[in-house]
Amino acid sequence: MSSILIKNLETIREAANLFVRQMNNNTVFAFNGEMGAGKTTFIRAVCEELGVEEIINSPTFAIVNEYTSKSAGLIYHFDFYRIKNIQEAVQIGVEDYFESGSLCFIEWSEKIEELLPENTVFIKIEEQKNGERLLKFNMSKRYPTALTIAGSDSGGCAGIQADIKTFSASGVFATSVITSVTAQNTLEVRAVEILSTEIIRQQLETVLDDIVIDAVKTGLLPSPEVVETVAATIDSYQLKTVIVDPVMIATSGARLASDAIAHSFRQELYKRATLITPNIPEAETLSGIKILSEKDFRNAAEILLKQGCQAVLIKGGHLLSDSSTDILFQPNKEPVSFHSPRCQTNNLHGTGCSFSSAIAANMALGQDLETAISSAKKYIASAIQHGKDVTTGKGYGPLNHFYNPQVLIAKY
Repeated sequence: MSSILIKNLETIREAANLFVRQMNNNTVFAFNGEMGAGKTTFIRAVCEELGVEEIINSPTFAIVNEYTSKSAGLIYHFDFYRIKNIQEAVQIGVEDYFESGSLCFIEWSEKIEELLPENTVFIKIEEQKNGERLLKFNMSKRYPTALTIAGSDSGGCAGIQADIKTFSASGVFATSVITSVTAQNTLEVRAVEILSTEIIRQQLETVLDDIVIDAVKTGLLPSPEVVETVAATIDSYQLKTVIVDPVMIATSGARLASDAIAHSFRQELYKRATLITPNIPEAETLSGIKILSEKDFRNAAEILLKQGCQAVLIKGGHLLSDSSTDILFQPNKEPVSFHSPRCQTNNLHGTGCSFSSAIAANMALGQDLETAISSAKKYIASAIQHGKDVTTGKGYGPLNHFYNPQVLIAKY
C-alpha cells in the first residue's frame, strides 16, 4: 500500500485532491474501522474537491446518487446507511449501487468485503509512535491522461493525429476515439467517411470503462447522431473537463460536417462543455453573425453564452492583424485576451486542433482554465515558429509539435 503523512487539515485536503484526480465514475472508498474522526474529515474534503454544495455527516456509509459536475447545476444527492452485516447489505441492494456507477464511501468490514467491486480504494489511518498519523491506501501511480474524440487525418497534420502529438508533447498520456476517416493531405480533403455511432459508442465505452480520463477534447463530430452519442457518454461517465473544438471546415476550406451540426452543438454540448473553442468561421456559423473585428468577438460570444456555453474562447487567427489574438468570454467576468506574434508561414495545418488539445492537456495536468489557455497559446506559437521553414507536402504543412517534448510522469 502507498501512504501519505497526515500532518494537518491541509494535508488531508491534499490527499482528497489526489483521490479525486484518480477517481472514475464508480469509485468506492472503503475505510477501516480505526479511521475514526479522520474519516469524516476526509469525506468532507473529497466532497469539497468535487464541488458538492451540501454535505451531511455520514454515520457509516454514503452513496452519491448523482455524481455530476457542479457546473452543470446539479447538487450531489446522498443516501446514508448503517450496515451491520452482510444480510442487511444485500437487503438494501448495496451491490446495485456499486454497479450503477455511484460514488461510495463505506466503512470496510470483512462481512461486506465480497460485495465491494474490484476498483475499491481501501483506506486506513494509522497512528505512529511519534503521534503523527499515516494515511495508507491501495491506489497506484498513473499518468495524467486525456481523451480525444475526433476524425482521422491521413496526412497527419490535423485531427486525431495532431491531438495525440499535442498530448504526448505536453507530457500527457493520449487515448483516442475516431469518429470519421478522411482522405486528406496538405492540399485537400478528397473524401470523408463517417463511422457508425455504434462503433463510436463502443470505442468510448471501452476506453472509459478501463482508463481514468482527466480531460476530454472533441474535434470533428460529423453528424448530429455522433454529437448525441458523445453527449450521452459525457453524462454516463460524468466526464468533468470537456474542451469542445467545433470543427466544421478544414484549413483548405473543405466542409467536414453537416449543416445541422450547429444546432446539435447548441442542444447537446454547450451545457456539457467546460470550454468551446471556435475559430472565426465557426463562431459565425454558431452565432449567426459576421465577425470582422474584435468588437464582433464580444457580440458573438454573448450569443453563445446566452445559448448555454459556460466559457467561449474565440480564436482570432483568421483576422488580418500583426498579432494573433484569442479572447476568452465567461458569464459575469471580464473578457481575457491572449496574444502571440503572427508568424508568416504556410505551416498552419492543424493549428486549431492542436491549440484545443493543448488546453485539454494542460487541464489534465491540473492547470485552471485561464492558465491552461495561456500555456497552450505559448506552446502553439512556439510550435509554429519551430516548424515555419520546413516543407511537408505541397500545401499547408504541420506545426512542430515536438520542439520541446515534456516527460510523461506518473503520479498518484
